[in-house]
Amino acid sequence: MKKAIFSLLLLLSVFMAGCSQPPPDNVVELENGDWIPSDGYAWVDVNNPSQGVSWVPGLESRDFANVLASSAEGQWVPRVGYWWVDDSRESSMGQVFWDKGRLHPTFANIITSSRENSWIPLPGYRWSVANTLSNGVWQSGLRHGQFRNVFSAPAEGTWTVPPGYQFETTGQLSNAVWQPGTQHPKCPNVFASDAEGSWKPASGYTFANSDQSDLSVVLAGQTDFEKFMSVAVPFVVAAIAYDASQPQVGDGVVGSAGRLAANVVAEASVDAATSNLATLFPSKC
Repeated sequence: MKKAIFSLLLLLSVFMAGCSQPPPDNVVELENGDWIPSDGYAWVDVNNPSQGVSWVPGLESRDFANVLASSAEGQWVPRVGYWWVDDSRESSMGQVFWDKGRLHPTFANIITSSRENSWIPLPGYRWSVANTLSNGVWQSGLRHGQFRNVFSAPAEGTWTVPPGYQFETTGQLSNAVWQPGTQHPKCPNVFASDAEGSWKPASGYTFANSDQSDLSVVLAGQTDFEKFMSVAVPFVVAAIAYDASQPQVGDGVVGSAGRLAANVVAEASVDAATSNLATLFPSKC
């Protein structure tokens, strides 16, 4: 009986001695006695812990959210879009934070948005692959997200304002403000009025029709006969001058010079008639 008890105690002591062995390298023991890999490590074979652990780049820390194991064993990096709260050189582990407006390290012209884990193109850029994290490419006509009434221009990195507006700060990207009296860049004889977004014809002109989207103008106060004559007379003069400008047999020096002058008159008359015709029947502006 004593021999049996002694054998049992010996077996128990051996078992207890085995349980009290320290964990392998890069393995930690929990309060309940279980072993787990140290932060950044994983079992080589989960079914055979005796194989030990290995460092796993990209594995998220158990202690700090959005902190990942780097390619160098024992080193850590914030997840893309996050930065160390303590950014001192000595700090290789700690808390991180999401910061708006930071450039993506891989994709060009992409920055962090105000919403965590969300990315957006820089102003003036769009996704190169729609609705997918990708490079940002420049596109004209996009509204600036910060400055009012400012849009991307055709040349990359440049900005423009709609007709009637000017940059609030000259020569600097800023809000665009309505500027009364500014001439329309595409519609002749049309100027910005005092009310923002509205236009008025120059003195002596009136809008061609009541369509507010059409800024074409015509001369004001002319009778239909006067309008007709403003086109007809120059064309008649041009026809006569053109006929007189044609070379004739026996032309001398004086005759040739006269015909050259007649040709100049013909061209000028056609230009005047064409201009008056455009005023009389303006294309939509």
